[in-house]
Amino acid sequence: MYKILMFAVLIISCGGEDKMFSGYNIFSENIKSIKLDKKLKEISGLTFTKDSRLFCHNDEKGEIFEIDFDGNIIKSFYLKGKLKEDFEDIAFFKDHFYLVTSSGTIYQFNEANDGEEIEYQIYDTGLKSKYDVEGLCVDHESKSLLLACKEFPGKGLKGNRAIYSFSLEKNILDETPRYIISIDKIKDYGFNNFHPSAIGFNNKTKSYFLVDGKNSLIMEIDTLGNIMNISSLNKKNHKQPEGLTFYKDGTMIISDEGNSGKARITFYQYSTN
Repeated sequence: MYKILMFAVLIISCGGEDKMFSGYNIFSENIKSIKLDKKLKEISGLTFTKDSRLFCHNDEKGEIFEIDFDGNIIKSFYLKGKLKEDFEDIAFFKDHFYLVTSSGTIYQFNEANDGEEIEYQIYDTGLKSKYDVEGLCVDHESKSLLLACKEFPGKGLKGNRAIYSFSLEKNILDETPRYIISIDKIKDYGFNNFHPSAIGFNNKTKSYFLVDGKNSLIMEIDTLGNIMNISSLNKKNHKQPEGLTFYKDGTMIISDEGNSGKARITFYQYSTN
């Protein structure tokens, strides 16, 4: 089913304004963008499992949804007790899902059946609410989670944005940020600031992509943390981008909260041309 859907995305992605961003025509008028069920109005993070199924979550309670590429809900399950928290992003590594809150708490759990509740393990990173953790993704090489902070970067790091690393082997946070992104460097690209709301690793470009929900921006950094690209997003489809992930063929998927309307997911086909 996914192969058929991705072929459809490829067909409709040809054409439109030619503004490429590392292999993605982010201002094309012909990309696939889908409005979601009202249950997903507060959609935040996105992730794929190792068998290429797409999962997402809302940012106000521990309910996890499996959806297809047409936005249909296949199933949903809950953290034990239908936990309510400020959940910001989701990631998957080996057999476990990980949810992170804005105050840096990580919840580890397994997949459950439709309607079920699942037990979870909690890890406190120590980042606290002033950091406002909003982005989460897996670094497979170091077997760690990367946590992108929207606000406070850490003591002595004013004027930067920080991305921290949490070891999945030791279950501890490295207190030194993995990446530090200078706001002055961001200004060199013509943008006043950047507040990360999601982060994802792109296996095609071997780089990290971040989105800024506050300003509807997208950024690419290399594995040393250097800025490679920054651009605005088409606000027709991206009023508040909160989630980001990549399908195995390179297709970039961005989720936007609903605000006053319906939430949506948008697909950008990867191309080397």
